[in-house]
Amino acid sequence: MKPIIDVMHAVEDERRYQDSKWGTVEEHPHTVGEWLLICESKLQEAKEAWCKGRGDTGALLELLQVVAVGTACLQQHGIVGR
Repeated sequence: MKPIIDVMHAVEDERRYQDSKWGTVEEHPHTVGEWLLICESKLQEAKEAWCKGRGDTGALLELLQVVAVGTACLQQHGIVGR
């Protein structure tokens, strides 16, 4: 199992990539519902990657995007604690 810090660094790197590609959340804000729809779309891509023969690697690459999109939503709208 990977240490949590490695996972968080990967998410941070993906967020930077997304910001460079699409613009920051400040430049292109979304509602929580819109973020959920983007996450759902990305999750579908992860499932398709796995089912269409890209296996775990392809699915994990797509899943990283799902987590980074969810992170963008939390960055914009805040974190609700347990």
